[in-house]
Amino acid sequence: MIEIYDSFSRKYARLGPAKKINLYVCGITTSDYCHLGHAFSSIVFEVLDRFLSHQKFDVYRVQNFTDVDDKILNKSIEEGTSMKEVAEKYTKAFFEDMDALGIKRASIYPKATEEIENIISFILDLEKKRLNLY
Repeated sequence: MIEIYDSFSRKYARLGPAKKINLYVCGITTSDYCHLGHAFSSIVFEVLDRFLSHQKFDVYRVQNFTDVDDKILNKSIEEGTSMKEVAEKYTKAFFEDMDALGIKRASIYPKATEEIENIISFILDLEKKRLNLY
């Protein structure tokens, strides 16, 4: 029997017969080259992914990219390019570094800029829930 902490329910859950596991992993902010922390995070969740896959679970791992924020804006000014170019440059570098380390890729890598509507909807839902608490 395998138990894992489910941050959504804030409880330990037994992994049972459903055999489908969805993992959401915070990814990098694409404002500079990777550092040891990026590799560590990727390795930890890759090991979990591989272990669960070995145990015959169907693992779907999502790791996001933050491709818009003040660090990226500042780097674009420093490099004389657009924020999009900065994000693309360091996203490409991330994949090159992780591939060089032999790290298994996540199932999908959504970008914050492609999820703005979902993020706004999620925040509005959180606000509604907060208001219902009082």
